[in-house]
Amino acid sequence: MFKANLGTNTFDDKPIIDRTHPCVVVAGAFAAAQGILPKGLIVALDGTDTYVPYNPDATDTTKDPKGVLTEEVDTAETIVAGVVRHGTVVAENLLVGDATTTAAASAADISALADITIYAI
Repeated sequence: MFKANLGTNTFDDKPIIDRTHPCVVVAGAFAAAQGILPKGLIVALDGTDTYVPYNPDATDTTKDPKGVLTEEVDTAETIVAGVVRHGTVVAENLLVGDATTTAAASAADISALADITIYAI
C-alpha cells in the first residue's frame, strides 16, 4: 500500500511486508488516544487485549511483541488497523517507540519477533 499526499509531491513507498514468505495480517484493535502510530511499529497487547506500542523495557505485557503495524493509524480517529502476526517483514523499516518518538528496531527486538514467527529480512 502506498500513501500519497496529493498536491505536496510526497510519496511514501516504505514497504513493511516482504513477499518472501506470505504474511498473516489481522485486523487489530488498538487502544484509543495513543496519537498517530507509524507503520512498521512493533506492537504488543496491553492488559485489555488491545494493541499498543511494544516496549522492551516494560515489566508488563507490553514487553512481549505480538506483531508489526502495516499502516499508519491515527488512534484518535481509528482503532482498527492491519497487524502482521506471521511471515516476513522488511527489517530496515521496523520501528520501536510510540507516536512521539521512534527508533530503528534493535537486533534484540528482531530476535523477539522471530520468537513469534515474524521474520525480519
